Amino acid sequence: MRRTAGGPPSTPPPQPWEIDAKLTRAVAKGDTAAQRELLQRTLPIARHTARHLLGGSQEVADAVQATMLAVLRNAPRFRGHSSLATWVTRIATRTTLRIAKRQRALVPVGNAESIPAASSVESKTDELPRPVLEYLGRLPDPQRVALVLRYGLDHSVDEIAEATKTSRNTVKYRLKTAVATMQRLVRQDLTVRGRRNDG
Repeated sequence: MRRTAGGPPSTPPPQPWEIDAKLTRAVAKGDTAAQRELLQRTLPIARHTARHLLGGSQEVADAVQATMLAVLRNAPRFRGHSSLATWVTRIATRTTLRIAKRQRALVPVGNAESIPAASSVESKTDELPRPVLEYLGRLPDPQRVALVLRYGLDHSVDEIAEATKTSRNTVKYRLKTAVATMQRLVRQDLTVRGRRNDG
């Protein structure tokens, strides 16, 4: 504890995680003002996650609502081991994936051009033969989810493993296989386009 010149000891300002933990404790006790503040802070995160994973489908609103309920329900479990944004993103990801699986509504969107399969090929050509989303759509769901979470939502491998309830090795394998598959599909399309141009 520090002392100010000629005054009583001063306490350091609270850390962000301490403020967040205090807020979630108030939510757990039924404080309606705290609940409102938590929902206002976390709603944009839930929307961002759901839109990346579901695109413009009607299930986005359902996923956001389910995420908000899950955030309130799980507030007592928040301990500040990660940021509030990271914690909410994990809840939103798990909730959205559950709804997507039930509704078969997974349509990944977002920063698809950041996927290595796209950027590595684009560096050699003027443009991809098809939009990146078309290549994503040809992948199995587990691989597509892994790519969107990693490169669209910037999740770590550990976070993806937690959200999808798989091991780190499984996530790494899915990412590696998905990128390789997309690169193969792009090369095939480039070959076909080259033949057409030669003809």
